[in-house]
Amino acid sequence: MKYLFDVNAVIAGVYVDHEHHGRMRTWMKEHQDEGFGVPPIAMTGCLRVLMTISGERKPSRIVSAIMEFKDFYGLTTVADQAEISDLGKWISGPKQVTDAHFLTIAKHHGIKLVTFDRNIPGRDVLCLN
Repeated sequence: MKYLFDVNAVIAGVYVDHEHHGRMRTWMKEHQDEGFGVPPIAMTGCLRVLMTISGERKPSRIVSAIMEFKDFYGLTTVADQAEISDLGKWISGPKQVTDAHFLTIAKHHGIKLVTFDRNIPGRDVLCLN
C-alpha cells in the first residue's frame, strides 16, 4: 500500500457531483496497482458530509455507496494509532488539526497522504489539486 486518503479524497471518489470527482477517479485508475488505504475517520467523515449534502437522515444508502467505492478500488482499512501528542508542530489553527491527524496516520504507516488540500506541508503529502 502506497497511499492514504483523507476525507476530501474519499468524498471526491464517491460523490459524482464533487468538483474533483473526475480527477480523483482518473488518478485512482492510473495508480490502482500501488494500493490505497483509508482510516475509519475518513470513512465516517465522508458519511457525515454526504448525509449533510443529501439531506439523508438514515445512513444506509450512503454507507452502501461508500462501501461499493471502497470494494471496487480495493481500499484497505488502515489502523489509526495516532496520539494527539504526535500531531505536527506545523498546526497554526483548529482547521489543521484533522489534516495533521491524517498526516500522522500516513507517516506511521510509511505511506503518502492523498488530499486536495494545498496547505498540508511535507514530502509525505500528494496534493491532487
